Amino acid sequence: YPNWMIFSLFAHGGQGYFAGLKGKKRPFGLALASLVMILIYFITSGFMYGFGAAIAGLLGNTFQNFFGMLVGYSLFKAY
Repeated sequence: YPNWMIFSLFAHGGQGYFAGLKGKKRPFGLALASLVMILIYFITSGFMYGFGAAIAGLLGNTFQNFFGMLVGYSLFKAY
């Protein structure tokens, strides 16, 4: 999906930046990381395919994000 390439760079770059917050800011950073990715994909989908399609994609993007955090946290604890 080359049309998503630049948007994914910003979405996942922002996600990684906020997820990397340490200390007491970590829970806030993880929530903000999720929000950044979901909002960037929502806005981009809205302009590319219409906001009806963007709303339909919200649930999938939310599950993708939380599943990724779950796997990442599990790997972090395992090693």
